[in-house]
Amino acid sequence: MIFSPANQFLLRVYRIFPGIHLLRFLSWLVLLVSLLVTYQLWKVAQNKTEQALQTEFNFHVLDATHRIERHMLEYEKMLRGVQGLYAASASVSREEFRQYVNLLDIEKNYPGIQGLGFTLLLPSHRLAQHLAEVRREGFPDYAIRPAGERDSYSSVLYLEPFTGRNLHAFGYDNFADPLRRTAMERVRDTGLCTISGKIKLVQEIDSNVQAGILMWLPVYRNNAKLNTVEERRKHLIGWIGASFRMDNLMASIVDMRDAMVDIEIYDGDEMSDRTLMYDADHVRREKNPGGSHFQTIRQLNIAGQKWSVLISSLPRFDARLRDQKQSLILLGGIVVSILLALITLVLIRGRSRALEFAQALNHELAERKRAEAGIRLAATVFDTVDTAVLVTDKGTRIIKVNPAFTAITGYTSEDAIGKTPRILSSGAHTREFYREMWHTIKTTGSWQGEIFNRRKNGEFFTEWLSINEVRDNEGNLSNYVSLFSDISERKAAEEHMHNLAHYDPLTGLPNRTLLADRLQQAISAARREKTNMALMFIDLDKFKPVNDTLGHHIGDLMLKEVANRMLECLRESDSAARIGGDEFIVLLPVIEVEADAVAVAEKIRLALNQPFNIAEHSLNISSSIGVAVYPDHGTDEKSLLRHADTAMYFAKEAGRNNVMLYAHTMMRNNQ
Repeated sequence: MIFSPANQFLLRVYRIFPGIHLLRFLSWLVLLVSLLVTYQLWKVAQNKTEQALQTEFNFHVLDATHRIERHMLEYEKMLRGVQGLYAASASVSREEFRQYVNLLDIEKNYPGIQGLGFTLLLPSHRLAQHLAEVRREGFPDYAIRPAGERDSYSSVLYLEPFTGRNLHAFGYDNFADPLRRTAMERVRDTGLCTISGKIKLVQEIDSNVQAGILMWLPVYRNNAKLNTVEERRKHLIGWIGASFRMDNLMASIVDMRDAMVDIEIYDGDEMSDRTLMYDADHVRREKNPGGSHFQTIRQLNIAGQKWSVLISSLPRFDARLRDQKQSLILLGGIVVSILLALITLVLIRGRSRALEFAQALNHELAERKRAEAGIRLAATVFDTVDTAVLVTDKGTRIIKVNPAFTAITGYTSEDAIGKTPRILSSGAHTREFYREMWHTIKTTGSWQGEIFNRRKNGEFFTEWLSINEVRDNEGNLSNYVSLFSDISERKAAEEHMHNLAHYDPLTGLPNRTLLADRLQQAISAARREKTNMALMFIDLDKFKPVNDTLGHHIGDLMLKEVANRMLECLRESDSAARIGGDEFIVLLPVIEVEADAVAVAEKIRLALNQPFNIAEHSLNISSSIGVAVYPDHGTDEKSLLRHADTAMYFAKEAGRNNVMLYAHTMMRNNQ
């Protein structure tokens, strides 16, 4: 008889183990092999679950750090708006500051801010005068704290909201504290936004003490040269500052109610009790690194200050490593292994069919596990975030979007899958823009910035977009992941703040700041093209009696009509600006000869001579206009403004209701 190789092997086994029945040996062998297979399947399932959770954890880390950086940048932009308020005005009163902050609506648009204020820099010789001035405003107990003699002081002069905890910061000298002073001096010398290290705010007045930080921007004298450190120190007036209580700040950035991760934030590189600024669940995982399965440290640069952010998985997140379905796989595998051994023992001839059954069952369990893992990953990563997520293949074909994507764009998953992100294109960006964007992605692996897109209903919106490459274990490109959020409302608020800083709120004309910019551009163009330009200084005659007699509301209506009549006399390229009260400046960026400017001035004078019919009143005023021409009467902004003002003065002296072209003899006579 010729035995097959398998049968020959069994015979040798039987001879080696003569006391063991062959069928029993085979049953134990099958059981051992089946248990090993079950263990391997269980191990593979566990590893894939851990990989999926690692991917999800990385997403939570990216989302948390992205939110922190984005919100802190929004707070900095808000401070720059307040800085613009000071740049647009010769001085800002307490009431003007309060009204401006009320327009910002920081509780709604910038949650997390404890207070927004202005800190005045005060030399010691002005201390007594300053105290008297503030006390006359209605604050008889006002004093600068801490007390003591110093070369210079700072005082929290304006602070909104001026209620509750913030009342305790009124008059506080931040410059007297070394840690605060370091940040304030860096702001003063660089002109850049800076935040302080970890501090205890003056507003901490009860048992609920939180770590605090301060964000600063400098306020310099208007029109001052700020090219060197010495010039910036010389012209510093004070600081715009925002105070934050870290727990309140982070509550406005990250919703920790159903969080899967814990966040700890430390000031600088050192991670200790001394530098801890925020701990989401008040359980120090820095002291117990083994307490979380997933953990990472990210270094963030926030306005020049380094933050160490420790992000750790919470027990509810780690518990998913011990998925009940994995236990079922293990238990099912053991049961199947025992059944296979019994079947082998009873029906040795049916071992091939039993093996096929076991393989099919294990394969089904493995497939079910992979399907459930995919569903779980999709549900947790895509369905629980309020940031739009778009995933494409390496050819930029959309393969996955989340509900937030649909909420923002209007495109459902069925609309988007299979198409490219070009369905969102608004046509507002050039091909060069997209070429540079993709060049950055291919060279650095990521890109982020503002982009103007269009919803399904045709409505345009602005989004903050972040695109990242995803590569497999071999380093090959597999996908692109895009995260974006709708920032249209914030952009509208920024535009509103820009208008407040550059336009007169009454007449809608450019203010002094915007005029200075346009005048500088006009002089540069005239110098480059070797052409003439003109500047007019206009003062209204007999306006004050109208304002005093009939009231400011009538005066305001007249000023609006004055602005309209001026604009009707000008070309589209010309500019008219209100610089205060009843004073206006007109800029003609291109003229042929001096007579052209005089003709326009006469046109304006005659237009303003016509009666004003306002609120059932027929009112008459006139204007005195001084004209200066580049380059004959000056080659820079200061000289042209001064000479136009001088010519206007001579027009007044000549009986008002006149137009005077500047002559060099005027300056000598005026001296």
